[in-house]
Amino acid sequence: MPREEKRNAVEWLVFGLGTTLTLAIAAFLLVEAFDDPGSIRLRVSLEVRPAEDGVSVHVHNSGGAAAVDVTVEVCDSDDECRDLLFPDVPSEGDRAAVALFGPDASGFTARVTSYRGMNGEL
Repeated sequence: MPREEKRNAVEWLVFGLGTTLTLAIAAFLLVEAFDDPGSIRLRVSLEVRPAEDGVSVHVHNSGGAAAVDVTVEVCDSDDECRDLLFPDVPSEGDRAAVALFGPDASGFTARVTSYRGMNGEL
């Protein structure tokens, strides 16, 4: 019958440290896989300015990376559209511009049609 050997304190210490290190690395990799601090998150809001026959367009980037060459398309209810180019929208930053329409324009919508990251990715 084989004899069972008792584990000594050094073996348990090495086992505990190895397990802790393995779990810590796995947790770190999971956090890094699902957390993207370098992402770009653009949101467009509109404010109608009837006295100026225009629409104030605000672009907010809540992401962790700056966006460049942001193009926003603003359309009225008659599908008359204007494209606005924002050269850059910084991380956690805002930019604004005014799109001019005729005095009878209404029912405005806006959407981001294109942008690039600082390193050129779309």
